[in-house]
Amino acid sequence: MLLRLAPSCEVYCHPAAMQARYSVNSSAARAIGMQRASALALERLPPERLHWVSEPTLPCERIGLTGLIPRETDYEDTGGPFFLDPAGTRPDPIEDDLALWLRTDAGLVVCLGCGHAGVVNTLAHLRRLAGNLPIRAVIGGFHLMHASEARVERTIAALGELAPEQIIPCHCTGERAASALAASLGSRVLPGEAGAVYCL
Repeated sequence: MLLRLAPSCEVYCHPAAMQARYSVNSSAARAIGMQRASALALERLPPERLHWVSEPTLPCERIGLTGLIPRETDYEDTGGPFFLDPAGTRPDPIEDDLALWLRTDAGLVVCLGCGHAGVVNTLAHLRRLAGNLPIRAVIGGFHLMHASEARVERTIAALGELAPEQIIPCHCTGERAASALAASLGSRVLPGEAGAVYCL
């Protein structure tokens, strides 16, 4: 749909974005890879408009992509039973979990997709890439819906230390974790809602 609406746009993806992947539990394996129509749309793109990204990349002066995000914390994980095979024998590290960042005059605005690398890992990586600029805002999925209480508490503590001015948790953060973030970090936490406008 997006490629139809913006036929001249350029697309940036990690090389693992199109591989088969599965959510596997005790009763079944469910394919959760890229939908075929989306994969076909990418395959049809002219090569000069499709960029495979595994290292930090600057599509333009003030917009960047993280590349592969180092997994450094001992409490953040991919957030679910994700595998590269339907038998559930090859864990999926979800290496294609990239984040987008924008450099503003007030600091970095960080946009997460589903945050499978961990929001704390992602922000720490970006602080190093951007020379310790302050974090103006972080918005997106923090993938805490099924996280343990201990992980949520440690994430909140780390976000307190990283001190983003605004924290806007969306979709896969989950209501429980979003409420805990707001209770601990107060007015810095804004609800992430479809159709909302944030002036950053």
